Amino acid sequence: MCALCRSESLPPPRPYPAWVLGGILAATLLVSGGALAYRAFSNLVTPGTTLSAESAAAAQTEAPAAEAILVDAPAEAPAPVGQRGESVPLTAALPPPAVAAVEPAPAAAAPTATTASRPPPSEAELRAALSATPIVMYSTSWCGVCRKARQFLTENGFKYEEIDADTTPGGWDKVKQLGGRKAVPVIVVDGDVSVGLSADSILKSAARSMERRLGITGIKFRSN
Repeated sequence: MCALCRSESLPPPRPYPAWVLGGILAATLLVSGGALAYRAFSNLVTPGTTLSAESAAAAQTEAPAAEAILVDAPAEAPAPVGQRGESVPLTAALPPPAVAAVEPAPAAAAPTATTASRPPPSEAELRAALSATPIVMYSTSWCGVCRKARQFLTENGFKYEEIDADTTPGGWDKVKQLGGRKAVPVIVVDGDVSVGLSADSILKSAARSMERRLGITGIKFRSN
C-alpha cells in the first residue's frame, strides 16, 4: 500500500510519444555541437578582440597559404659565373692584317756586325719566327674586346695560348699581378705585357721577339 495516497497499487506509467524522445535527442546534440564550436572559436580569437567573417576565413587559410609560398617559391638564381673583373675598352680602331718584313737599313748607316754576318731572312723564316713568338692572352668569355683580340691575333698569323680568368684557379689574381688591376684582356708577348687590345704595342713586341730569335734588326709589320 502506498504511504502517500493510501492506495494499494500505482497507475501504470504513461508512455511518451516518439516525437518527444526525438526532440530531446536533437536538443542534446545541438547543445553539444554548440559547445564544441564555441571552444574552437575561442581558440582563434584572443580575449578583447572581435573577428569578422572575412577575417575568420583569412585566419583559417593563412597557414596553408604561407606553406604554399614556401613550396612554390623558385630557388634563388645562382650568381653569374665570373664577372669579377672588367673589360678594358677598345680605344682605337684595329688596322688591317699585316705581314712581317725586314726594312733595309739607311744607306748612310754603316753595316753592323750582326747585319754583315748573315743575309736577310726569307719570307718563310719570318713566318716561322712569327709563329714561334710566345703569346699568352688572359681573357673571359663575356669580354667583347677579348673577342676582337682573338680575331686580331688570328688574322695576323700569331699563335697564342688563351687563359680564361674566370675558370682558371687564380686567374684573376694573375691578371692583377700582370696588369695592376683586374681587367682583361691582358696580352703577354714574349714577356712584354699589354693591358687591353693595342695593335701597335702587340706588333712592336712581336717584332722585337722575332729580331732576337733571328739575330737581326729592322723587322716591321706592314699592311697586306
